[in-house]
Parts: sequence; C-alpha cells; structure tokens
Amino acid sequence: MVRELRNVAGLLFASLLTVVVTTTLVRTLGRTAAGRVDPDLVVPLLALSTITSLPLVLALSAFIALMLVFGRMWRDSEMVVWMASGQSLLSLYRPTLQFLWPVLALILVAATAVVPWARYQSEVIQKKAEARQESRQLAPGQFRESSGGSRVLFVENPTDNSAQLGKVFVVERDRTLGSERVIMARSGELKNEAIDPNNALSPAAPMVEIRDGTRSELPAGLLSSETSGLDAKTLSFREYRLALESIPITDGITATIRAQSTPQLLIENSPAQKGELVSRFGFPLLALMLGLLAVPLAVTNPRVGRTFQFITALLVTVLANNLLSVSQSWVAQGKMTLWLGMAALPALMALVLAAMLAWQMGLDRQVQRLRGWVAGGLLGDRGAA
Repeated sequence: MVRELRNVAGLLFASLLTVVVTTTLVRTLGRTAAGRVDPDLVVPLLALSTITSLPLVLALSAFIALMLVFGRMWRDSEMVVWMASGQSLLSLYRPTLQFLWPVLALILVAATAVVPWARYQSEVIQKKAEARQESRQLAPGQFRESSGGSRVLFVENPTDNSAQLGKVFVVERDRTLGSERVIMARSGELKNEAIDPNNALSPAAPMVEIRDGTRSELPAGLLSSETSGLDAKTLSFREYRLALESIPITDGITATIRAQSTPQLLIENSPAQKGELVSRFGFPLLALMLGLLAVPLAVTNPRVGRTFQFITALLVTVLANNLLSVSQSWVAQGKMTLWLGMAALPALMALVLAAMLAWQMGLDRQVQRLRGWVAGGLLGDRGAA
C-alpha cells in the first residue's frame, strides 16, 4: 500500500508541477511582453517561482494520492476484506503515516529554508533589473520617464548595436524645490564607468555623456502666471554626464518579511514576522492534518469515480490554505498570539477528523448490528418453519 501511495504521489507531483511551471511561464511571458520583466530574467524567475510553490504542490500531491488510493480500495472491495479481517479505519493510519513522514519533512525544509531563499533571490534579481531598466529604455524618437518620475529622457536615432546617440533632450525636476532643468545636446554616448573615479573599488554605473549643448535652470514658479521677476539661466557646455542608475549592492538589499530567513524572523519577532512564522510552521501541520483527513474522506460510494475525490481533495486543500492565511493575517494584526495562530487550524481539523471517524465507525457498527438482527431473524423464521 505504501509503495502504491508513493508511486501515485510521484505521478501527481510531476503533473501538478508541470501545471505550476506552465502557469508561471504564461504569467511571466505576459509581464515580459508588457515590459515589466527583462526577457533575460524569464528563466531565473520561472525557476524561483516554481520553488516557492513546492510546499503546496507536495501537500496537494500527498493528499490527492491518499484519496485516490483509498478510494480505489473501496471501489475494488479491498476495504471489505480489510474490515472482515478484523481491521478498522484506524488501522489505515499506520501505512498513511509511513507514507507521510518523508513528505512532511520535505515540506518543513522547503517552507522554512528553501522558499525564503528563493523569494530573496527573486527580489534581488528584480531590484537589479529595475536599476538597469532606465539604461535600457533608450529608444529612438520616444520620451522615456525614469522609475522615480524625476527625469524624462529623449534621444534621436541612436545607432543600432552602438553606444553612440544622436540629439539628446532631458528634463529633470527637483521634487523638493520644484525647480526644473532642461538639457539639450547635439550628440551623446552611452558609457559604463565607475561612480567614484577616485575609488578603485567603486562599482561601475551606466551613464550618458552628452556634448555640445545647453542647460537651462528653471526656478520653481517660472511658468506660473501669478509669479514674476523670475529668470531662467542658460549655460552652454562642451561635455556633460548624466548618471542613469545607481548599482544596488546585493548585501544592502533589505528583504521583505516573506523573504527573510526563519532565524531572522525568530530573532526580531515583530507581529508581521510572527504572522509569517505561522505560515511557515503551520503549513507542515496543515499537510499532516490533510493526510489524516484523507482516511475518512475516502469512504465513498463505490459508484463514485476518481474525479469526485480529486475535486474534493482540491477544494479541501484550498479551503484549509485560505484558513491558514486568515490565521496568519490575524497574528500579523495582533488579534491572535503566535501559538494560538499555529494551533487553531490544526485543532479545528482534528475536531472534524474525530467527528468523521466517530460517525463512520459508529455507522459501520450499526450496519453490522442490523445485519446480525436480519440474519438472526431469518434463521429464527426458518427454525420455526
């Protein structure tokens, strides 16, 4: 039985992982087509996003495998032989736990270590891509706005596959003072030089070197009809440099709570970090309770096909995962303590499990008792006859 469970779970894991990869690929390609993701980052982001889905895929594969295998045993009357040999539903938990413990160990490692690492790497890649985005947005005949909205850049007919640019037009705005700066130049060139030339360890940053142009300083309120006496200052230059980005340092990137390591969450221990701990340690408990619930949930009519059991397992998993998200949110908002948030959902599922087992085992005893009464009545009638 354990071997069959592992074989079915392996096939389900491969199938579900293929669905996750395909869905993530379509979503990532859509973002790439919209210009929000660098085409060179599709494969790394796809791999990291797939890793973050591993706990859910593992839990769902194990739960569906238990439902399908136990459902087949009921349809093939193997459970009748199981019950006739003096076993009960509780006896199924021994092979169930033998099958579950490696899966639960993988889920625990993935949820507490692998998934946070993948999320952090994804954030690092995306922030580096955002920093490089401004230098890659130069396009002939198009106005491009920087990510911060403080600069608009226009270049005329840059040469293909070359760093040489045509005419350059730049508008910069100081959000603090409200002043603006207009720069126009006849030509320019893209370069990649050190931010601090005097420091040999200074990281390189892309910049635009423009030549033979003018720079006009527009004070705040110059274009307003209510102000007067303000003049624009125009200066000519032979060479001028504009930094397009600042290269982020990987070690300096502040990870979000979801990307922080588990030891860091335990040390800092803020309400939001406690909520994340509920999600990481609560999911293995959720997977355990789902596996235990598969035993009574698989008791179905032999005429019911596998589709019904598959849909039931999927709906129960989605419902339990949403309830875990609610517990995480309440802990993050300070409405629940950490331990209560971790124990609330497993305790609720344990109550449902106990009620289902009590009802089904009691129903079986009533059916057997009814059969005994019917058989005794028939024998008594035959004896009287």
